[in-house]
Amino acid sequence: MKATAYPSLFNPLYVIVTGSLGVFIALTLFTWNYPAPGDTKGQVFVATNAFAVWVFLLAVLCCLLTVMIIPAWGMLIGLFRNRISAEGADLRRRAIVVLSLESVFLAIVVFSVLQLIDSFRTGFQFEDYVPRGHGERMTFMYAYAFLTTLPALLGMALIHILARHLSEKIESAGRTESQLFPLIAELLPCRTLLQNYLTIVGIILSLIPITTAGLRTILIALDPQNEQSFPITNAILFGLVFTIFLLLVYVPAHLALTETSRKLRDRLCPLDSLATLKEDMEQRKALDDLLQTNIGIAQNLKAGFITLSPLIASLIAGVLGINISLP
Repeated sequence: MKATAYPSLFNPLYVIVTGSLGVFIALTLFTWNYPAPGDTKGQVFVATNAFAVWVFLLAVLCCLLTVMIIPAWGMLIGLFRNRISAEGADLRRRAIVVLSLESVFLAIVVFSVLQLIDSFRTGFQFEDYVPRGHGERMTFMYAYAFLTTLPALLGMALIHILARHLSEKIESAGRTESQLFPLIAELLPCRTLLQNYLTIVGIILSLIPITTAGLRTILIALDPQNEQSFPITNAILFGLVFTIFLLLVYVPAHLALTETSRKLRDRLCPLDSLATLKEDMEQRKALDDLLQTNIGIAQNLKAGFITLSPLIASLIAGVLGINISLP
């Protein structure tokens, strides 16, 4: 697999510039003409103490989105151009079909989640508390988050396809070491990319329930009755939905990579003789460490924390939504 570098992701200047732009976008959306002159309900909304906390959370979210969106799309394009297309027309056509179907599926999921959010607002007159134009601004934020997570989720699907394709190449190579050993260099970048994608999606989806809890805090400050109409369990449910959604995309790719890595290890170093068992086990252990086929408990917990971060964040959001009390 051809290595593709994205120095902008680690370039401090890039992070500062794009992060500042993201903060500027959020502040512009939720301070400029927000509320509009003459919008008395909006004036009350922004006068609450919790409003500054909510805008801060939105600024953090928009900052991260702006920093990540270019590298996320760059990694996806690089993966498709340098790896999928290089494997031939059949794999390229298969990848295009999968990407198209998954894009439609993701759009449906996002629409369904937004509809779910709207259904939670039917218990009270939501529009009576927020400034005019609030819905359009939040739609922009949701769309921006979707455009940033989309390439990461599609990248996971491509890695799943690549893992299956590499498994087929391992089968056709038999036990020819000269054909098998170069496949290690093709598997390792896929695992690194998968973890990068997981981090991007996990961080973004973690912040959404937190911002929802921040908005809930404002609504309760405006009218304590809204605590019953907009219970904190709603924010926790958002986190649960996002966690399940992330697992459904990530786990198949992770399992496919692990299965392919183990198959490659077994072909490179099979257990054929008791006389060479000790040497074979040492070589297999080295391959396991290299291919990460046997991830330890600590590493599993680390990966699990990132994967479950939307749910964990929703629980933190629940605490914030209940206990935030600004002087």
